[in-house]
Amino acid sequence: MTRMGLWASVAVLAIFQVQMPVEVSASAPRPNHQVYESPFTVFGTASLAAPDTVFAPFHTDASIQQTAKSSTQDLTIDSQEEEPPAILQLSQVEFSDHEPACVPECRESFEVIGEHWLDRLQLFAGIDGAKQPQDLGVNANLGGRIHANLGIPLVEEWGLGVQMGTAFVAAGNAVAVLETVDGTEGRTQFFTTVGLFQRLPNGINWGAGHDFLYQEYYDNNFLSQWRFQAGYELNESNEIGVWSTLRGMTDDAVIGATTVQLQSINQINVYWNHVWPTAAETAVWVGVCESHGQEVLVFPQDDRTSAMPILGARVNCPLSDYWSLYGETNLMMPADSGTVDAFLGFAFYPGGNAMRQKLTRFRPLLPMGGSPTFSVDLNR
Repeated sequence: MTRMGLWASVAVLAIFQVQMPVEVSASAPRPNHQVYESPFTVFGTASLAAPDTVFAPFHTDASIQQTAKSSTQDLTIDSQEEEPPAILQLSQVEFSDHEPACVPECRESFEVIGEHWLDRLQLFAGIDGAKQPQDLGVNANLGGRIHANLGIPLVEEWGLGVQMGTAFVAAGNAVAVLETVDGTEGRTQFFTTVGLFQRLPNGINWGAGHDFLYQEYYDNNFLSQWRFQAGYELNESNEIGVWSTLRGMTDDAVIGATTVQLQSINQINVYWNHVWPTAAETAVWVGVCESHGQEVLVFPQDDRTSAMPILGARVNCPLSDYWSLYGETNLMMPADSGTVDAFLGFAFYPGGNAMRQKLTRFRPLLPMGGSPTFSVDLNR
């Protein structure tokens, strides 16, 4: 056989081999759908994409084989389809089955379900700092705070509910003067808040409560005050209103050889509460308080201020379904003899509705009592 004949035979066999039909068993699995490594990312994570001519320049045989072996065994395509399949995007990012957290833009489509009592419970732990007229101008307090605040429906048809809560604060002296004078090393406080509130469908809400304070400081004292709030929701994201306090029980205390009287400071504030697209809530207020003492322990005097301005703020920023960053502050002027009260920490919502607190109708209306809402004055 000549060399020309040999090459002709090889060509005929090759053509025959290509045209020969391939028999596929009916029980054999369908061919795997090849998945290419996409040059793009999803939320910062490399994604996978089905074959497409747009992505062809970015792919290599090695990447195709590696990808097909690792994560494409479940993707198949019917060989009978005439049209190419749509591009499939896979990612290492896992998405939850649950509905997304409700923010102002999606409230209309969110279906409000029945509230469980855990949905109306807030648990808090964080740091607490306070300086008030009762510190006699020679001390401040820094320590930790924990609290629980719960709302309970009373008449659901009316939107009427009750709230109750308790808080514990343990703080040490930020200045060593009191410890030198009478051995006082710190202060513990127990707050209790009980109140009644109502949220109406027309956007009006109101609440009234009583705060009790028992503290062990340079003396043991029991005080109380009334607290009121009334607001109106302008829309789903903004609320304006007023909150105030009114003195209740007073008590005498002895420091060294001096007897003084402790009492809460009356105040009234105008607030604006805003819900951000992230479901975070912020409130700011301005107001005025009555006169308060300017006593300094080492310089006895009977000097009181006139009515003074107030600045304050509150923030509740959800971090997940169960946790949020929560804090309050209230500042009474002047800074040297007024109040500088604040706490900041993490709030836990056992009901898993940290991002839906605004939709929880019977959540407590009044914040749990504490130094920012219970300022203590001193009269010599």
